Amino acid sequence: MTLRKPPERLRPAPGWGNLAARVLRKVSLMMIRFAFACALALPLLIAGPASASDAGHHCAPTAEIVAMAVTARLLGADAAATQADILGNEAVDARYAPAVPSLVEWVYTLPEEQLTDEAAASYEQACSANSN
Repeated sequence: MTLRKPPERLRPAPGWGNLAARVLRKVSLMMIRFAFACALALPLLIAGPASASDAGHHCAPTAEIVAMAVTARLLGADAAATQADILGNEAVDARYAPAVPSLVEWVYTLPEEQLTDEAAASYEQACSANSN
């Protein structure tokens, strides 16, 4: 039995065939990680039933935690040390402490090129959009 090559019209262009699939797979994985981090962090932040007037009040403080984790990672700290430093920081309110492990874990899954101020800003934007 002889294997035949697929017709020319079904073969991808040389060098480009898998590029789109790899990029799409990588972007999809990043979106899933971000959604997973949000799903883990938001229930931990809700101490009781929130009223419409204070919806999203936790987004800015948790975005600040994300910014701290990004900075620590850029400085070369490992995830455990970053988590301990953030939990020991007096600027972090105790009610946000349960969210710190999930947020730090999420930051450490981000690719290096996403470790900018935009990480905290996009987290806060997504948090605000999900709180309303």
